Amino acid sequence: MSQERVQELLQIAEPLQGDERLVVLTFAAREWGKVGEVGRAHELLDRVAAENPTGIEARARLSLERAWLVLDEDSDTAPDRAADLAREAAGITASHLDTTPLGGLHIEALRLRARAADTADEQIASLRKAIALCQSSKDPEARAWEPRLLIDIARVDYQVQRIALARQRLDEAMESARRTGDEPAAHEAARLQAWIQDQLDELARAHQMDEQETVARLRLPAGERGAPDLNS
Repeated sequence: MSQERVQELLQIAEPLQGDERLVVLTFAAREWGKVGEVGRAHELLDRVAAENPTGIEARARLSLERAWLVLDEDSDTAPDRAADLAREAAGITASHLDTTPLGGLHIEALRLRARAADTADEQIASLRKAIALCQSSKDPEARAWEPRLLIDIARVDYQVQRIALARQRLDEAMESARRTGDEPAAHEAARLQAWIQDQLDELARAHQMDEQETVARLRLPAGERGAPDLNS
């Protein structure tokens, strides 16, 4: 479906001019990225960059979409490069937190910076900052990021084996998602919550322990026992 969406977006962009056209091209680049067409996504962003966008949204989206693509690269330098691009996008939108859609772009840039952080504590600190900003923003697109940010914190807590905290954050994410009407986020939080419970139940049966003992003694790192990629 993303490939069809790319063609639709390219047709929309064709008659447009200036930054309005460039913004739509960044949307198309994101769709290419979703289906793993990273080269095509970069080519579109190269076209955007070559036309020297001047508007805040076009400049921010160019940096942000490039950052997401770089973060997925299999390279030791990818996190730092992605963080630099996300920092650039956040800087462009920093004074527009209450302006749609720039407020939402600012929060998304902070989220990506958190993903690229070196340690779990740094990731969580960045995510908490982003949550505080989105809660205080007057932009509904910025405020709508709250459940996704809570899910991100839960993922980090899970990765460092803070299982009880991860489950608490997922409960908060589900409540926030219901409040904001974000059904996909509510579904994702519920899915991860159920997956964690299944793992605890399985471990408890295998080792004849209750859930509390399982959490305390058998905190397996993410990736074992067929764990899903909770950083996706």
